[in-house]
Amino acid sequence: MIASNDGEIEIHPKYPGAPPVKIIKALRVLVSAGTKPLGPPYWDITSQTLIATIKPLLAASKVSPFKCRLTAHGVAPSKRYSLEILP
Repeated sequence: MIASNDGEIEIHPKYPGAPPVKIIKALRVLVSAGTKPLGPPYWDITSQTLIATIKPLLAASKVSPFKCRLTAHGVAPSKRYSLEILP
């Protein structure tokens, strides 16, 4: 991970009774070239618990990028993520 930006994303939920449009908080995390083979060089993270885990790490590593592995556990809406810092 290189850097991040806080923001909001407009989504269009599909579950029964969902509003047609919903605005949610998001964290855009920029990644180095070659880390993500397709698409733009960033990930948009919308899991609020994952954002709360990642933000302090990004603040502490402003000088140098770091690598990590995210693993999803469970299914929405109770899905949670573990984060492992890689060497």
